[in-house]
Amino acid sequence: MRHDKEKVFELRKSGSTYREIEKIAGVSRSTLCEWFRNEEWSRHIKQSNNSRHIKISTKFLIKMNKQRQILLNKKYEEVEKEAREEFEIYKESPLFMSGLMLYAGEA
Repeated sequence: MRHDKEKVFELRKSGSTYREIEKIAGVSRSTLCEWFRNEEWSRHIKQSNNSRHIKISTKFLIKMNKQRQILLNKKYEEVEKEAREEFEIYKESPLFMSGLMLYAGEA
């Protein structure tokens, strides 16, 4: 019989996740699952924790996507600038113009 079982139950009742309890008490998640399997109050805590983590994850994903969009827009601007500069260099080249015509003809 473990002596820290009461502490673990108090942590769970206070809303701690299995992962948090595992770090604090050193009890494996599989053991925690077994201990709380038939506890109705633990199911409610699980649902509450899941809802909380979904909100946190959603906010994180939105923030991450905004940052990725900023980086992508910056990259598009760089590529477009580079293309304009290269066009200015090659626009008088007959070979370049021939290549453009072939490309346009294929489209």
